[in-house]
Amino acid sequence: MVLRFRLAKTTSGGIMARSEFGGYVAYEDYQKLEAELEQLRQQVKESYWIEWGGGDCPVTDNTKVQLKLRDGDEGFCESTDWQWFHTGGADDIIAYRIVRK
Repeated sequence: MVLRFRLAKTTSGGIMARSEFGGYVAYEDYQKLEAELEQLRQQVKESYWIEWGGGDCPVTDNTKVQLKLRDGDEGFCESTDWQWFHTGGADDIIAYRIVRK
């Protein structure tokens, strides 16, 4: 579920964020919540394996990644150190995740 907010001025001149369900939160608190949510999204993105079916490298050059290979091996490297296209071999990447710096 996506929760949407609209900004509104208060009678005292402050800014509030109003949810689509009618609830209000101070704009400063809303900004903090948005920042925390983005951090959580990044943590989830970095902690879960992304299945890989082969092709062009999905991350920017020199991004540190952890790889799972077809033969069960796992390892860490920079994204440019490995071939991302599949050849049908044991060293094909079947999953990856970005390593937190």
